[in-house]
Amino acid sequence: MDVDQVDRIKRKLAWLPEAAGLRRMNPALSAEQVAAFEAQHGVRLPEAYRLFLTEIGNGGWAPDNPILPLEQWDRGLWWDSPGGMAAPCPLPLGVDFGQDWIDRYLTADEDSDDDLLPGTLTLAHLGGTFYLLLVVSGPARGRVLEFDRDGQPPRIHPQPDFLTWYEERLDRALPSGAVEPEPLVLPLGRMLGPLFTAAGPPAEVGIRLAGRTYMTSPDEYVIWRLAHGPTEARWRDRPWTAQSIAGAAAERDDFPDARAQLAGLRRKGLVTYVRRGTSQAVDFAARHRVVPQLPGLGNTPQEPGFHRIGPPANPFVKVDSNVYQLWIRLPIHADLWSACQGLTRAARNSAPGFETDPERLLDALLDVLHLLLAVEAAHLDAPDPRAPRHEEASDAR
Repeated sequence: MDVDQVDRIKRKLAWLPEAAGLRRMNPALSAEQVAAFEAQHGVRLPEAYRLFLTEIGNGGWAPDNPILPLEQWDRGLWWDSPGGMAAPCPLPLGVDFGQDWIDRYLTADEDSDDDLLPGTLTLAHLGGTFYLLLVVSGPARGRVLEFDRDGQPPRIHPQPDFLTWYEERLDRALPSGAVEPEPLVLPLGRMLGPLFTAAGPPAEVGIRLAGRTYMTSPDEYVIWRLAHGPTEARWRDRPWTAQSIAGAAAERDDFPDARAQLAGLRRKGLVTYVRRGTSQAVDFAARHRVVPQLPGLGNTPQEPGFHRIGPPANPFVKVDSNVYQLWIRLPIHADLWSACQGLTRAARNSAPGFETDPERLLDALLDVLHLLLAVEAAHLDAPDPRAPRHEEASDAR
């Protein structure tokens, strides 16, 4: 599996603006769902397209025209007979097809549409009679094919596989001069309080993490607190990165240099850096817990799509249904990734309408995590390696 390419595509999708539905992908399929489709049609899908379905999404955003979900594989095709996908597509590589392409390469009965272009599935509708197909069987297996139902000559794209084809189009859609965004900065642990040795400012401040106590200088503590998230509304519309934290700190005369303090906190293991939409984010989630500190209050008839978290008299944060369902399950799981997997597994089995992809659910939580941390609705911890492991409760609804 080309993990690097998959991660690269996920990062690039995250760079795109969210306006107008950009970078919105359908939930990924499980390996079992893809295997069931393959068994039904007697094929093995090309590996790059398989990775797209199971690691990125079952169709969704693409420049110009969205990628169709797998269940729409036969949209626009000329054939509909059983086993047609397994029959080899007769179109060869390295050929500029002319107007006689049907007579030269296809053998179907002119009175029947069955099997006129076998060995393919539909990727996208380009408008009118034009479609993008993926060659599943035959000499051009794995290639993207531009196809016209009215019989104009097809064109096989030069990219060797679907992921390469998709990434090249994604690169063209990125804003000019786009660079990889900074990772989120996340503070770890919970405050124990200051340690005074004499009158005046505290000498150190204690932070509890993974069953251990860490002491920080007052300057480190100020930036550790700021890393929890923005407290001013004008900072809340941007990712809380090292650059954002440094910018917020620079506006305060009494704040220390943020980047220097972040470096020291990172060496102590009291902050960590996380890139959304990557395997590194999954690794972070598998090694850390989100520990709720304020109650969930449910939704209201006026706003049924939003759920409140905080004191009953003054809820601090509103989140969507997926994040809220994850929130109320966090205490029964040993780590954040197990919680994401547990909820999405329950959604696939018995809760239609909820997120079924654990990586997308993790991204949704990371989108609002700093809002929760900033109001002390939760803190991040790592499991204490000395603590006994307990059997986790079920996520059944």
